[in-house]
Amino acid sequence: MKYILKEHKKTVVLIVTILIIASSFYVRLIPYFKYSRYGIWLQYDDSMFEYWLSKTLYEKGVGYWYQLTPENTRHLWWWPEGRDVRRTETPGLSFTGALLYPVAKAFNLRLVDWVGIIPAFYGTLATAASALLGYTIGGPALAVLMATSTGYQYAFMQRSISSFVEKMAPCMFFGTLFLVTLALLLKRSNLDVPAAALLGALGGGALMLASAFWGGFLAFLAVTLIFSMLVLFFTDNEAVLKNLIIFLAASTITFLVTSKWITTIWMHKTWAFTLLLYSLSMVFAAAELLVLKKFDEEKRLKLWSVTLIASIIAMILIVTHPYVLRTYLNARYIMMVMPWTRRIESPLARSVAEHQGIFNVFAPNDLINVLGIGLAAPLALLIAVYYYFKGQKDELLHALPIIALGVFATYLVLTNVSVYMLTTVGYLSAIAGALALYWALKSTTLDTGSLAKLLWSTIALIAAVLLISGSYTGINYALNYPPPSFLSAGTAFYSPLFPDTMKVIESKCKFVLAWWDYGYMIGTVANRTTVVDPATLNSTKIAQVAKALIGNENDLLKVLNEFYLPKENTCIFTYEVFPLLSDKTVILIPQAGDFAKSVWMFRIAGFDDTTIFSKYIRLKYVVIGTTEDGRRVTLIVDSPNDVVPTQRGVLVRTPQRGSVLLRSVEAVTSRPLYDIEEVNLYKMIYLGLKKKGFTVLDSLGRKLNMNVDFRHLKLEEVVVDRLYLSNNRTLPFVGVAVVYKFR
Repeated sequence: MKYILKEHKKTVVLIVTILIIASSFYVRLIPYFKYSRYGIWLQYDDSMFEYWLSKTLYEKGVGYWYQLTPENTRHLWWWPEGRDVRRTETPGLSFTGALLYPVAKAFNLRLVDWVGIIPAFYGTLATAASALLGYTIGGPALAVLMATSTGYQYAFMQRSISSFVEKMAPCMFFGTLFLVTLALLLKRSNLDVPAAALLGALGGGALMLASAFWGGFLAFLAVTLIFSMLVLFFTDNEAVLKNLIIFLAASTITFLVTSKWITTIWMHKTWAFTLLLYSLSMVFAAAELLVLKKFDEEKRLKLWSVTLIASIIAMILIVTHPYVLRTYLNARYIMMVMPWTRRIESPLARSVAEHQGIFNVFAPNDLINVLGIGLAAPLALLIAVYYYFKGQKDELLHALPIIALGVFATYLVLTNVSVYMLTTVGYLSAIAGALALYWALKSTTLDTGSLAKLLWSTIALIAAVLLISGSYTGINYALNYPPPSFLSAGTAFYSPLFPDTMKVIESKCKFVLAWWDYGYMIGTVANRTTVVDPATLNSTKIAQVAKALIGNENDLLKVLNEFYLPKENTCIFTYEVFPLLSDKTVILIPQAGDFAKSVWMFRIAGFDDTTIFSKYIRLKYVVIGTTEDGRRVTLIVDSPNDVVPTQRGVLVRTPQRGSVLLRSVEAVTSRPLYDIEEVNLYKMIYLGLKKKGFTVLDSLGRKLNMNVDFRHLKLEEVVVDRLYLSNNRTLPFVGVAVVYKFR
């Protein structure tokens, strides 16, 4: 066996790597195997739109992309002005869907199946690309570790799995190929000018393809900038810096020339920001070359350290200036890479769950499972510092692209980056973490002292445990992937509400006014014209829709007329999930729909929290405790301040029963009371429940029997259904979707 491993090491490693990559692809396909029977089984909002785009381009040809102007899309999206898809959407996923579907069709896949599989396809390619990067830098062992680290990690799996049609995985794949060309440049410092230029051109082409999928390709340019700023610390070879300048110049030219077809790049200022990052990288490389020629080692390192510190401070001051940021970057991308700006962004941007920071969603100890070996990225940076002072600069130079990845990923985690970026952070940090494990394992084999071996073994063990933990969580996530639903992202419920409601809308409506969350589903599945959708292109218009839904009927009529929505052809749709106390009794404690989102609707419409929680959603507090004679009671108070500890016990001041002395208090929980008579969407859902014969209790358990009606809305359909998990186990919740017609 040892002989076989020694003589056929590369073959064995290749086979192992292929098995890892193939098995990671199978894991990513699990949602397809489980849920494709549901028809349109795609998960969450953007997946629906990518399916519509792929279908449109497949039927009309990819050239139709350049005709997706507002005039040609207003019949379905953002009525009445329409949407300029060329400007607001990247073409990569839909081009992949349309161009490669004839191949997928040969395997008896429907178009919706192929579109759903695309993220798994690219996620697997990204895993393969990470293995190639590892092989280029560290050989077969690092290749296997890279493939294992990225293949199953939960964070990367999250948006590179079938059914969740997102842009990150293809961007990571092509971006990693760009880093491979950079690594090859460093491995061969004796390259001539044409060879360095060729590698640069290949890298620029790879980055161009990454940009066709997602604006996050700029992360790889940020990594390149970090790389360029650090090269001088690891080499005194002028050829390395000369080749780097040639590489960057060729890469820049290739990117600018070949990206002309990507309308999103050129109709925005993205091309200018790309050129800026490329230019800064070349400026730093050229400055390093000049310093290398002019000064000896001691002086140049001191000079370059001061230069870097001054440059970093200057760049921070420039990019954090609001005008600079908003000139070149979308507000939500600013929030993602500079999380401290969240507090100054609009309520619309802050209302989106995926814009919350990772530490606001995951507890720090959860990151062991979420990022797995990605948490070892800082260890790679510490080992790099150790190697630097040990004089192992050649190895560090070759690994510099991954070190730069580690720096960028660590920065994003420490600054509490948005959950939206978790897939990218996971992938980048996993690559850096794999390098830490590789270095630790390698160092344990060296002839060092027992204490050093113990230290390296401990580091290797920590990284290995993180690798196993993150991989186990990722595989378990795929095995228990939630079924398709139009509930909030990540909700593990399925209900016929989805297809049934879409059929109602398709049969009874031509135009639909609904909250932006549902726009893609209504447009793609029901093929009906929507006013707003998850592209959130026009915050003013979304605020108007918010006013229509959380206002009174006059507010709704005003918005319907402003959007030129015709009577008898326009429907208003809203939806919520409530706890089910019995077969026909619900309690108004919202779980995942528009009741729950209404707080943000009020904020987006311009209401302050004081007004919201004093007029429309009054918070009451339920106190559960034990009286002096041992009875268990439930009391209602207006504020937690009404629960006052005393020497005799706990004094509870209630508005109905006066002051009650309790021996002990078990819990104090808040309950929202919704003003059903004043808010359209509350009334619409309440009437729908009553129409279906439900007894409706408020959040305090009191029966509601209100006489509410509409003068200009007719209740067309109420779809009510129990929610259940993929194993058909029912849950104590009921979903209710209501469709009203404007008359």
